[in-house]
Amino acid sequence: VRDPRDMLVSEYYSYGYTHDEPPEGDGDHKRFMETRNFIRSVTVEEYCANDLVIEQMKEKMLYQLDIIGKNKSNKDFLVLYFSEMVGDFRSWLKTLCNFLHMNSVDFETLLEKYYPEFVVDDEENIEEINKNIMEGTHICHKRNPKGGEWKLFSSQSQKKLSTEREF
Repeated sequence: VRDPRDMLVSEYYSYGYTHDEPPEGDGDHKRFMETRNFIRSVTVEEYCANDLVIEQMKEKMLYQLDIIGKNKSNKDFLVLYFSEMVGDFRSWLKTLCNFLHMNSVDFETLLEKYYPEFVVDDEENIEEINKNIMEGTHICHKRNPKGGEWKLFSSQSQKKLSTEREF
């Protein structure tokens, strides 16, 4: 589970710049390219405050919440939070591995492989990373796992993204 406002910012950079295009014969190629072209024609704030984009995110979130609601008492269902993953990856991964009955070797292997994706150096300049992504010089998908960039948008855009909306 992740804050939908952070998901919108992430979508902007992921679909607009870092995700590879699907092959041309793939049925998703046309839709992907339409999304990419739209994203590249607007700013991140314009994308995140777009009524259609917000409505699509609302539909995704309602779908996810419905699944969670239907399964919350199911012992074979686990809800994890993105904020916990980036805040304490080791603990988050341990919870996931325990749920999946994975052994400590699997845990250590996964920790070694994925932990660097969630470490953010406080010296990293997110604005510089974003600029490099848009210029094509930042090839790593890791961008800003801490989130909250939407808080820098204008008050009008923030109001459109308010959690008091019908999310």
